[in-house]
Amino acid sequence: MELSVWLPSFITGAFAFLGVVFTARKNREKTIEEMKSTQEKQNIIVEAQISEIKKDINRLEEKQDKHNGLIERVYKLEQTDAVIIQRLNDMDGKPSRRAANG
Repeated sequence: MELSVWLPSFITGAFAFLGVVFTARKNREKTIEEMKSTQEKQNIIVEAQISEIKKDINRLEEKQDKHNGLIERVYKLEQTDAVIIQRLNDMDGKPSRRAANG
């Protein structure tokens, strides 16, 4: 075979191969940059969501603390009420709830 027959084909193939390699490399770099950018945006969104969740948890904890304080106060009032009723019953000579239930 003559050099003039296969040399142009070889040169054309080599340039085509180099073009494919160059294009693939550029597309890969572009894709990596796009992925990094997307990841950064997603990280910002997730951090904002986490911040909101933490704020919600803090608000719920505050509400729970208030509720627990109310429960404690009501319990103390009920105990005080029971003592007052017992004393009044003792003054009137009536049997106490404890004696009637027990």
